[in-house]
Amino acid sequence: MKPSEKSPELLTTNIKRPTKPQHLPMKVKSESTASMFDELKAKKREKARQRRKTLALNNSRISFDGSSSVKKEKSPEEVIADYSKEIDALQNEIKVARERCSAIVDSQQNWKTFLEGFEAHRNQMLHLKENLDSVITRDIGSRADVEESSEFMGDVYLKSFDNFAEQMRTTKVLFESLKNYIEKTQNYQKVRSEFDKLIVAFTTADGKLQKMNKEKRPDINKVGQFQQQKEEAFTALESEGEKAVDAYVEMYNLFLTSLLHSSVDISDKVQREVDNWKKMVKDKGEKLNVWKTLNIGETVKNTSDEFPKWMEEFPIFIHISEEENHMTKSMEQCVVKYAKSLLCSPTLATSGLSMADINLIFSDIESLHMLHGEIVNDILISKPETFIDIFYTRIGKIYEVYKRRCRRFKDTMKKLNECLKITQFKETVESINNQNADQPKLIELLTLPFTNLNNLHPFFTILKNDLPE
Repeated sequence: MKPSEKSPELLTTNIKRPTKPQHLPMKVKSESTASMFDELKAKKREKARQRRKTLALNNSRISFDGSSSVKKEKSPEEVIADYSKEIDALQNEIKVARERCSAIVDSQQNWKTFLEGFEAHRNQMLHLKENLDSVITRDIGSRADVEESSEFMGDVYLKSFDNFAEQMRTTKVLFESLKNYIEKTQNYQKVRSEFDKLIVAFTTADGKLQKMNKEKRPDINKVGQFQQQKEEAFTALESEGEKAVDAYVEMYNLFLTSLLHSSVDISDKVQREVDNWKKMVKDKGEKLNVWKTLNIGETVKNTSDEFPKWMEEFPIFIHISEEENHMTKSMEQCVVKYAKSLLCSPTLATSGLSMADINLIFSDIESLHMLHGEIVNDILISKPETFIDIFYTRIGKIYEVYKRRCRRFKDTMKKLNECLKITQFKETVESINNQNADQPKLIELLTLPFTNLNNLHPFFTILKNDLPE
């Protein structure tokens, strides 16, 4: 390289970038030394590098001069810089892959809560089946049709649990695969350690050579020695660079393979289940339309907005029921519209938020939704003499759920305020808010449980004072 030429920047790790190299002209080296290095360079040019299909850079040793179409060979410094960029990019890909795997593995802790909710759903289904059995005994409508619809519901019910059990087995395989990947790549940062050491060796040799070149009477033997050290370090650097890139590419392919195989497996099973569901419905055909018209009695005709007729004489019970109904629907909105949307948002994956952050913000919201949902379901089939028991028998459960919510509420709001400073999170929340003008804001839903208690307190105070014990 001529002294007048500007040296390209050298991308290194944990070392100081060398100053502009000034090599002694080749004529100061011995003819044998120059011949040896020229031969090595020629062999390097003849050996074509096989590039990989990665997200990293293309390290071609040949580049085009900006002022002409003449090809020129990259300098060692440019080659090292390219390797460093490629390794940095791949190392970051592995870092992100590991973080995503850890987030998925951490979600295993949520399965217990989910299973509890699923068990509650199972109990509700059993309760519905018992209602249908009672309808059959009263012989309301077409007995044969009611019996058949009840049997069909039982088949659907059992099949849903079978499908869920199969999904659980598949998901367990995914968790184990990702755990295995995390363990195999736990030393991923050490892959480049030898490459970084050789950068230091190359830079040191280059520095000594530059210093020698600045002397008025350089020692030709030492110049040759330093030049040889630099060439050897560069050769070793290329080899270690290839090894590091290959290792990172293998790690990344392992990550893709782990997710791909599990995703394909889950997708195939889901598709089979969808096809089976369609077949079950298709086989019943017009029967489903007939069943919709059956008169199966008042006890199973109530919807979430219709309360028992006896409450018309006791408005206070209607007020309590409406509060519970409002609470249930609001908690459902909080879970479905906000929590699930935030967890599934692709833009949040790169924002630095973790699964634990989302879980903290929505801690115990699903438990509140389930608790008040059970209360509403029992209210719909209640009688005057059983209404108070709906709440009395759940005093312990109500206390535990609200106690947990109170204990975590300060941390919940602190984490929410922190997350709202993250652009992606804030934009996602605002987007959900803007979908429906009548929809409550997130912060309103998070504070609603305590508002609900305040609203219910005067009603129960009246009941305590006015009704017989």
